[in-house]
Amino acid sequence: MAVSGQNQLLRGTVKLILSGDSLIIRDRPRGGPPQEWNCGLTSIQAPRLGRRLASGEVTKDEPWAYESREYLRRLVGKEVLFACETIVGGTGNKKYYGVLYDRVEPESERVNINEALVREGLAEVRRTGGGGGPSGSDQMNQLGALEDQAKADGKGKWSQTEPAANHVRNVVWKVDNPRLFVDSHKQRPLNAIIEHRNVRLVLETVSGQSVVGSVLHTNGNIAEILVQEGLARCVDWSMGVVSQPGAAVKLRQAERDAKKARRRLWKDYVETAGSGGGIGHSNKSEKGLKSGDNIEGRVVEVGNGDSLVVKRQDTGDYVKLFLASIRPPRANAPDADGQRPKVSRPLYDIPYMFEAREFLRKRLIGKRITARVDYVQPKSPEFPEKVGATVLVGEVNVAEALVQKGLGYVIRYRADDDNRSSAYDALLAAEAVAQKKAAGVHSKKEPPAHKISDLAGDPKRAKQFLPSLQRSGRQEALVEFVASANRFRVYVPRSTCLVTLLLTGVECPRTPRRLPNGSEEPGEPFGEEASRFVKELCLQREVEVLVEACDRGGNFIGHLFVDGENLAVSLVEKGYGKVHFTAEKSDYYPALSKAEEKAKADKLNVWSVASTTDNGRAESAASGPASGQRKDAAGGGEDSGPLECTVTEIRPDLSFCVQLADDAERRTRLAAALRAKNSKSGARPCRVPTRLAKATCALFASTRARVLKSDSTGKTVSLIDLGLEKIINNVADIAQLPDSLRAQAPLARVCRLAFSQPPPDEEDIQLSVELMLDTVANKPPLFAEFMNGVAYVQLVEKASGVDVAELLLLEKGLLFIDRRPPMGSKSGKGGELYSKYAAKQAVAFKARLNIWRYGDFRDDDD
Repeated sequence: MAVSGQNQLLRGTVKLILSGDSLIIRDRPRGGPPQEWNCGLTSIQAPRLGRRLASGEVTKDEPWAYESREYLRRLVGKEVLFACETIVGGTGNKKYYGVLYDRVEPESERVNINEALVREGLAEVRRTGGGGGPSGSDQMNQLGALEDQAKADGKGKWSQTEPAANHVRNVVWKVDNPRLFVDSHKQRPLNAIIEHRNVRLVLETVSGQSVVGSVLHTNGNIAEILVQEGLARCVDWSMGVVSQPGAAVKLRQAERDAKKARRRLWKDYVETAGSGGGIGHSNKSEKGLKSGDNIEGRVVEVGNGDSLVVKRQDTGDYVKLFLASIRPPRANAPDADGQRPKVSRPLYDIPYMFEAREFLRKRLIGKRITARVDYVQPKSPEFPEKVGATVLVGEVNVAEALVQKGLGYVIRYRADDDNRSSAYDALLAAEAVAQKKAAGVHSKKEPPAHKISDLAGDPKRAKQFLPSLQRSGRQEALVEFVASANRFRVYVPRSTCLVTLLLTGVECPRTPRRLPNGSEEPGEPFGEEASRFVKELCLQREVEVLVEACDRGGNFIGHLFVDGENLAVSLVEKGYGKVHFTAEKSDYYPALSKAEEKAKADKLNVWSVASTTDNGRAESAASGPASGQRKDAAGGGEDSGPLECTVTEIRPDLSFCVQLADDAERRTRLAAALRAKNSKSGARPCRVPTRLAKATCALFASTRARVLKSDSTGKTVSLIDLGLEKIINNVADIAQLPDSLRAQAPLARVCRLAFSQPPPDEEDIQLSVELMLDTVANKPPLFAEFMNGVAYVQLVEKASGVDVAELLLLEKGLLFIDRRPPMGSKSGKGGELYSKYAAKQAVAFKARLNIWRYGDFRDDDD
């Protein structure tokens, strides 16, 4: 039903254009969604646009339909005046017919759009039917005249020179290959029309059959405006493909602004500590680092693809940083039970782990970096503390470069989790590039395999490799691990093997270490400084090695060169080592001697200790003779003169514990201090210790004990000042020990007979133990002369001068010696002792006594 709308003027803004003669006009908002009017231009009809019906059927454009719609579309967003003449339809389905004017004011400049369309040949006059004006009216006469003029001029659809087919669009309603379409136009802005507005469209990627891209309007990026108004949120998976410079950063900032203002989607948002800036936990690390802190320093070590150790420029402290939001390459896919295969050497066995480590090592070791702490992941019972940071070398984001090479993954987070890298979007973009190139971990090809021969702790294989390594002379190597200042784990690329290398001709102060029984053995002065010096100089750096020999433990002995300089010479020159007598036959002895003389003269490090003597032994008055006697086991040679001692226990493997006579006064003071402490404090019982190796007080013996094992049967403790092991059933017999007493070194020492090995047969071992018990146990005094460090001694009865190993065990065929003496033991007192032992062993072997009753049972490597 048509209703007269004469003289009804509608004033509003053009929202959209439906065709060349139909549009939607929107009223001004008044406290809610504005009213909209579906308007048709009276008395004219424009060509119809093609469309896709719900049934899937497609109709084509009529000629000049697109041009007609485009002529009208220039009014979108502008305020217009619509003079309504007729209203068709009922409530909710009204259509208004009338005349459209392109502006409201001034009236004199208004353009009648109905007439303009007819004048340009983009519409024809509707003389009958719906929407037509009264026949013979001034309006119809004017429109008729304009149409006749357009026909005469050949304008628009009345053109006689242009084929009508040239003005029909070929619309592709479905793209068969979206990926090909995107790739052919990727990152090249395309002119497009969205919601009847002219925009620039940047195609980024494909998600299924949908195209993902950016819509750029003259007022800015549409996505950024939506996010800023709280009408949309950032999605991680597509943020990584945003190619417009700075667009991802602006989107994240817009989201932060919307959260802070609690706009729309974020009206219930609660800001948590550390959520600002796109980075997480505000917890402080154990070293006082928190999110937002900046670090400058030099990289001294890299981890397996996701971490590095930095020496800070401001404090000199060492801090371990993890590349924020990065996960290193993972082991192979889980098996049928969902379990990933266990790997003993992840660096070499996990695909691309070695390549990731090498990528970081070659670019970071020794380089100056800047880092921004993004989050601190607190320590948990299962995992240590993690400090996540964005690391830059110059202007290059290390994590981004790593991911772009396909040597790591970007961690995915929940939408509300802000604990991530401050450059998270750049990481996602880098990963998208790697995935497209099928680089590294994203490759479908078989990953590279690294077949490395690990010779550590394998004496037989080490000796098989020895001739080859010796023939190669000086060769390239990579220092994988620094155990101490003169002990290294080295990878030799030429032989594809991992070896333990001991520096020859130099002895260095040892660092603190944990013994097999769980106790802590204190280090020597400047031991940690020497180890730190070596780590900064050569850890994970390419060096040269020269292998000379191999000991019975499968450790190679030789030289290591850093930038052409012998590391042993550098250590001695800095006062972190002393020349060992085994260096006398070395080509480097003159350089070592000269370096040592200079270090002595300057009193550098180990030479700054007043009690250090020329032969490299330090005897600290505070700790007694036993605490400073040790030399590096690889060095051999003579440590000290005979020390009076008492054997307190002999163990089944023929190791034994001794108490030195020089420590008697210390033992007395310690026992008195324990008794005084227990009587004063009431001896608080020690419940289950937090660490088995923790030192406690054994009340029944007034001595210190270390708990080795705790179970339902009781506690097995080691009386560390007596060298005994006991099982304690009553927990009241153990009390807490003050820190001042716990820190003192044990007064009993575990030793072995020099150059000697226990029998292979258990019965023979039992005979040896019984013979030693009868001879030396608790029968003071004896002499112990430390021949090869604190662990290997010559044990002699003081009264008779009887050498326990020589006369009681070797001569009786209850002990055998190494087939070859350790390095450095062929000369001096060590060489003489070895020769004596060999002679006594030969007598027992000839007589086929005990262990020799069936001949020589030893392997060639023994």
